[in-house]
Amino acid sequence: MFAPLASPSDAPLLVSQQIKVAIPAMRWVPLPLLISTGRFEPMQQWAAQLPTDTHPGAYYCFVSHRWLTVTEPDPDTSQAAILAWQLLAHLCDAVRVAAIRGLDKPRMVIQQWAGGVSYGPAGSELAESLLVNLLRMRLTEKTLKTVKAETDSILPMVMDYGVSAARTDRGLARLRSLVSERRTLAGLLDHIFVWYDYSCLPQPPLTAADAEQLRAGLEVLELYQRFGRTVILLDDASDYVSRAWCTFESMVASNDFELLVGSRRAAAAQPETTEEGLGTVLSHRHFLVWRGILDTDVFGIQSVLTCMQRLGVTATEEKDLPFLYSKYRALGMPRSVTYDSSEIVTGTIPLPISGSEVLLSSNDLGPETGGSTVATLDWTAVLRLGEWPANSYARYPSFLALSENEKESSAPFHILVSGSCEGESIVLTRFVLEHLGEAERLMGAPGRSLSWLSSDIVPVGHKPDGRLRSQAVRSKQWLVLGLRGRLHGCKSTHRLINSAIAAGVRVTMLAVDEPENNVSIGIRAQGEDTPRKAAFDHLTAFREHDRGLYRDAIWRHLL
Repeated sequence: MFAPLASPSDAPLLVSQQIKVAIPAMRWVPLPLLISTGRFEPMQQWAAQLPTDTHPGAYYCFVSHRWLTVTEPDPDTSQAAILAWQLLAHLCDAVRVAAIRGLDKPRMVIQQWAGGVSYGPAGSELAESLLVNLLRMRLTEKTLKTVKAETDSILPMVMDYGVSAARTDRGLARLRSLVSERRTLAGLLDHIFVWYDYSCLPQPPLTAADAEQLRAGLEVLELYQRFGRTVILLDDASDYVSRAWCTFESMVASNDFELLVGSRRAAAAQPETTEEGLGTVLSHRHFLVWRGILDTDVFGIQSVLTCMQRLGVTATEEKDLPFLYSKYRALGMPRSVTYDSSEIVTGTIPLPISGSEVLLSSNDLGPETGGSTVATLDWTAVLRLGEWPANSYARYPSFLALSENEKESSAPFHILVSGSCEGESIVLTRFVLEHLGEAERLMGAPGRSLSWLSSDIVPVGHKPDGRLRSQAVRSKQWLVLGLRGRLHGCKSTHRLINSAIAAGVRVTMLAVDEPENNVSIGIRAQGEDTPRKAAFDHLTAFREHDRGLYRDAIWRHLL
């Protein structure tokens, strides 16, 4: 029944599999070195044993974690134990899945179900990543059988992903013994490397050269992280999200990280919701930070330090906070998009005019782009915030008339900007107006009007507009733009696109977060649609709503 819905969806290749990279100040800890030592040592002590580049065929993990004391992150070696045991556990999971499914057979996923649901044999996300990026590179069907036999006896110890074993194996003597007896498994571990700040960046006391290397490493920290897969040591969720560096690392990872159960988790092998809860918090964390940056740089209502205080993030040295703020800001607009019925919608709803009536569709299915013409307009520069003169945001209300010339030989177009908050919509609107000529060349016509809509899942921070209203739009072409995830997932945007299509409007979509093949011209609606009509002379029926409306309440009110 479910098989026809599933399609191949392997874990992605790590960047380190695609290119060989050597960055100044980069170092990686071989997992066997950690296992043999039983603890993390300062970088200067291990420097001669740490590779300084990446190479295809190896697996790289960036470890995001709290420091448990000011001078040493892991004084009781609990983090070393939990990391080593859990990496082993996920590797055993990868071997188990590969033995059932086959080394080269991809994972099958039902994508249309929320979050994607695996169909058939599958492991954890980290196990699937290890399968694709390590097992396929290093094993044959013959050696897979060998390592499967070696790991079968370990499986009972790692059913809880090694939490119990790690708790009783500080110093990793037991793990060293297990690995020494399993040559093929040990050979795989030889190709796993971790980045752990204490062991990969210089630690006090610092020489002048050490200090320079530390600064260089912190400047490009996110580059190290992007070469491998991020794992987060979860030992205190609320404290983790209050750490300024941890917040940065979780944002760089976006939603592509693995939570490793931390050293202070209570009972193992019991139902827990801590990991799920932290995952939800982290999935929204970048949105909160983004709104704080917009309040600071675009709206100018707070200082950098006030922003960091309101976000609830701290650093051991307060003087580091402006540097960290600059790192947050440089990440730009969050690429991931999350939705639910608690979204607050503000801005202007454009209502397409058809004859003497306006239309509003109740169809919230995403558009069909399969038969549309594909083009390229690289507007990814909008993701970087740029400079904002004081109070300049006031120039970008949620509806703007661009041209009133009704005698144009070509069909002027309306622009619909879809953002995750009012600040983001204003940032997008400013960019559109500064590059309007490029849009007009794409559409082959002049722009007539622009409206923006904000559908906000984290409705905090400054709202310069703070209301929802409607505006009749007489244009035979629309350009709808936003992040790819928003264009394909935002129900409010879908209803407006479907309203325009029902009114005979030619709709073009532009995904601003993709550099090429990101324009779909002449999209179609999915599903049946009977749009609601209102006389053009009676638009007062579509009344204004101060502070906006919940997403699912809009259509009850406006219809």
